[in-house]
Amino acid sequence: MPTADILPYKEFNLWADAYVTAANTSEAMIFYKANLGTSQGLELGFVGNTEEHSTRLREGVFINLKYSLAAEDGIDPLRIAFGVENLTSNTQSDVYMVVTKPIKNLLRLHLGFMGDFPQNKFRTFGMLGAEFPFSSSMRVIGELFGGGDLFQVNAGVRFYILPSFSLTVAGLNLTNSSFPELCKNPRSAYAGFSWINPF
Repeated sequence: MPTADILPYKEFNLWADAYVTAANTSEAMIFYKANLGTSQGLELGFVGNTEEHSTRLREGVFINLKYSLAAEDGIDPLRIAFGVENLTSNTQSDVYMVVTKPIKNLLRLHLGFMGDFPQNKFRTFGMLGAEFPFSSSMRVIGELFGGGDLFQVNAGVRFYILPSFSLTVAGLNLTNSSFPELCKNPRSAYAGFSWINPF
């Protein structure tokens, strides 16, 4: 799920994920992403991927935008953000609002709502996420999406090799709904990395 974290002005990160569904474990889709702090409180992102059942890169990229309202400063600040994902897609766009709140060194909570457009129908649902620091270099991540007929649980582990470089391994839709239209994602696994200011 998205968080209310925003890259500072002029900072950027690069992501790459390999994504494999339970229905087709022999083929992985590769996603590549880049985000840039374009101004105070505004983050611009670009997302591309390989075509399904192919190693060719999809022509063009989708655009993500996120704007943060810094509700608090100081220790453990409450953050609020609004955003849109896959802005230039006809079928994969969504909008969201999310609040992120660290609680001492125990965990970080994310709470919000999202609206998307599966099969040209608008639906809304709530999001709840948590990050538990297992050690200084490892976090356990859990997410829940729910609302109407939608219910999905995601979980994973994020390893910080450096403060600016992390590896994530996760499972999506662990509840494995038999009805894809009721899920945000099919049952799947992904592994990827994020690298902040690599150059």
